[in-house]
Amino acid sequence: MIFLFSSIVLFSGFGGSGLAVETLHRSKSGTVRSYLGTTDYQGTEWELLFSSRTVVDDLYVFNFFGGFTKALSLESNGVTKDVSSYPLGWFYGAGNAIQVPFVDGSAAEVSVGYDSAYLQYNGDESRVDHLRIGLRFIQTSFDGLQFSLGLEYSKPLWGRVSSDTGIIKYRYTGSAFAVSVGVGYQSW
Repeated sequence: MIFLFSSIVLFSGFGGSGLAVETLHRSKSGTVRSYLGTTDYQGTEWELLFSSRTVVDDLYVFNFFGGFTKALSLESNGVTKDVSSYPLGWFYGAGNAIQVPFVDGSAAEVSVGYDSAYLQYNGDESRVDHLRIGLRFIQTSFDGLQFSLGLEYSKPLWGRVSSDTGIIKYRYTGSAFAVSVGVGYQSW
């Protein structure tokens, strides 16, 4: 995690690069399958996303990102769970985007990324990998300050839980939708 955040800061020092912070509110639902059985779930979570963005020719964007998640609500097989004791999860990933500039420093961005999310709870560590697809509208001021508003779709691909008794692999079918609001700085 320290390497990830160090990379985010180091890559943002190059020309055409920048740092951004976004907060996302995500609603998710789906099914989890393993040899232990099948579980249907739905819930909401909050995410704080830090990213280092490198823009090439005002069109292509490459970014490293990472951050923290917190469960706000969870329903498993129709039973509401108390998530107040769930700790913060963390994640990291990389992505690409195409940025379409408009007039006066505004742009639309379509992004595709891949992340690995982790949560340690009651002595177990879970990992879930996601595909993330986003659409953001970005407004840049003359001094490089950026504001963003967007939507994001994510799909869990696979997961596993490591515990004292071994590793359990999970297969996911489901999706999540999020609304994002952010602020960043783009160097020129």
